[in-house]
Amino acid sequence: MSGSCSRISRDKCSAGCRFNEITTAFEEDKQILEAQQRSIELFAGPSSVNIPADAGGIQARRLLRTLIETQLAPA
Repeated sequence: MSGSCSRISRDKCSAGCRFNEITTAFEEDKQILEAQQRSIELFAGPSSVNIPADAGGIQARRLLRTLIETQLAPA
């Protein structure tokens, strides 16, 4: 816990305090995920290696690519 929440027991932490903790954690994750995405965009290509654990993400990217191509295709 950070800030004023560190002085309050977890059971007594207000909803606002918990919201702030969650927001802070999300923002930290968001920065990391955005940096990873920039790296993927810069370096993705033939040297990328797909492993079984990547299956869900690969399927999601393929689906999004198909949806985007469908929307951008001339009518």
